[in-house]
Amino acid sequence: MGNEKRLVAITGMDGSGKSTLVGRLASDLAGLPGGLRVVGIWDLVKEPDPSEPIEIPFRDWAGADRFLRSLAPPDRAKFIFGCLGLALERGLRSPERTLLLDAYWYKYFASELVMQGEAARPALEALVRDLPTPHFLFFLAIEPEGTVVRKTSFSGYESGYDPRGDAAGFLAFQRRSYACLRDLMKTRSALELDGRAPTETNRARVRESLERA
Repeated sequence: MGNEKRLVAITGMDGSGKSTLVGRLASDLAGLPGGLRVVGIWDLVKEPDPSEPIEIPFRDWAGADRFLRSLAPPDRAKFIFGCLGLALERGLRSPERTLLLDAYWYKYFASELVMQGEAARPALEALVRDLPTPHFLFFLAIEPEGTVVRKTSFSGYESGYDPRGDAAGFLAFQRRSYACLRDLMKTRSALELDGRAPTETNRARVRESLERA
C-alpha cells in the first residue's frame, strides 16, 4: 500500500443494497482530494483488457452465471478471486487516491464457503490472504427475508445452484451465507449498517465516518 491509497469497502449479501449505496457514494465523494474510483469484481467484464492474464469468456451477467456453474468449485473460486485481484490491481495503478470497493472479497468468501463446505476453508483463505485490508469496512446487515422481496429473479450463483431456482432456493442458501458473513464481519471490525434503512440513511453514515477520519 505504498502508494497511499485509501480503501473503503461496502459489503453485504445479495440484495442488501451494496451496489446502490456504492453508486450514490461514488457521486457524493467524487470530489475527494485525489479523486475516487469504484472497484468491483466484474470490472474485467465491463472494460476488457487483452493484456491481462484472465480471459473473460462472457460479456453479460447471464453468461457469467452459466460460466461459473460450469466450473468445478475450486476453479470457480480461483476465477472469482483472480478477477477481483486484477480489478484491485487496476485500482491500485490508477491515479485516484480513494478506492471504493463494491462487496470486496468477503461476500464471495461466504458464498464459496457455504457451497464448498468447511473443508475448503484453508484453500479459500489462501486465495484472499494477500488482498489488502480496507481502511474502512461497512457491512450492510439485513436478513435474507428482507432481501428476497427486493429480487425479481434469482441467479444460480446467488442461490448456491439450488435446483429449485426460486425464492425458496435463494432463501435457503442466503440464510447460511449470511450467517457466515456475519461471523466473518465480527472478526474484521466492520461498521454495521442497517440494510433495512433507506439508502440515504446509510449514505450519510458512511460519509460521516469518512469525514471524521
